[in-house]
Amino acid sequence: MDQEGQEALKKNLELRFKASKAFNPRTPINETRLFVRRIKQLVKVIDAIGQVGAHVVIYGERGVGKTSFANVLENFLPAPDSRLLIPRIACNSADTFLSVWKRVFSSISLNQKRVQGFSETTTPFKVEEQLTEHATPDEVVGILESLQKNNFGFIVIIDEFDRIEDKPTQNLFADTIKGLSDRAIRGTLIIVGVGESVDQLIESHHSIERAIVQIHMPRMSTSELKEILEKGCVETGLQMDERAKTYICRLAQGMPYYAHLLGLYASYSAIDREVTIILIEHVAKALVSAIEETQETIRSLYHKAIHSNYKNAIYEKVLLACALVIPDERGYFSPSYVREKLRSITGKPYEIPHFMKHLNEFCEERGPILRKIGERYRPKYIFTNPLMPSHVLIRGVQSGMIKEEDLLP
Repeated sequence: MDQEGQEALKKNLELRFKASKAFNPRTPINETRLFVRRIKQLVKVIDAIGQVGAHVVIYGERGVGKTSFANVLENFLPAPDSRLLIPRIACNSADTFLSVWKRVFSSISLNQKRVQGFSETTTPFKVEEQLTEHATPDEVVGILESLQKNNFGFIVIIDEFDRIEDKPTQNLFADTIKGLSDRAIRGTLIIVGVGESVDQLIESHHSIERAIVQIHMPRMSTSELKEILEKGCVETGLQMDERAKTYICRLAQGMPYYAHLLGLYASYSAIDREVTIILIEHVAKALVSAIEETQETIRSLYHKAIHSNYKNAIYEKVLLACALVIPDERGYFSPSYVREKLRSITGKPYEIPHFMKHLNEFCEERGPILRKIGERYRPKYIFTNPLMPSHVLIRGVQSGMIKEEDLLP
């Protein structure tokens, strides 16, 4: 490779490195500026912190940005001082009630003063050592109450709570919220990541409903996704055509993961072609890489859902029609909207009875790629993995069942 070629390669790699830093689909967003649009959720959290006995539960679909919200939440909380404790931990699937609170308390650093004669010494005070091996909600509440009596305030942020699948452990946290509220302890417990609703957390303790502020984290809006793309382009030194941004946002369906993923590979495509403006053609090239990058669990579930030995089977088309539907704020959609999308894809006047079998199979033997709720004659469906609709749309474009224009206004 001659000198000119080496310089060109060096420049290409430098730009790709910038793009990989600007668009990162593998980690939660940690950028305060990108969350100022979620002012409604932020205000509700701050309001709850000011109310004695109120605690916060933030819930929503996986992948909508709950952890990212938790990452930046501290920047909007009341200005911390030496008397305000804000421990933040993330749960894992092996966690117990004891292990979570041990990590919470071990992240609190306090000092204890002791006077001996005319001298005064200061030694570290380990709060976690106040927990016994059989910690109970009353024990945790008592420790938090003792912090209050010593003029310490606290805001405890427990993230990725939905990774705790053990029901008795979930019940213990509900008991803790009730105990904190009943004893009017000045401090706030913020639980982030309680699935799609808080029903599972409160079903054994409906009395705690009055103690919790339920905050739903919706999917990102088009303007929020565009802001992610625009910020990434600025950091990379590129620009993105408005239609390309709109196209990526439609494919991403409110999921920041796909906005980052498609933004990254579209940037790579433009960089490799030595252009500074990302166009739809670069996004089209990115779709191939996005499919390869998608989690194996999603790819496997997709193939299981659409596979058929019959030439005229329409499983793939029905699934694509489901992905094309704009769901409600909770992610649900009804068969009537699927019917319209299926007619558009196939050009045939399909009625609901023609594909109800397909929808139900997606919930059972061909899935579970969908989940069904509601009455027999008025059912609604939701994708079990919120990242799946984007994957289905990308597959639809790749296979030619839909065109780019079908996803643009």
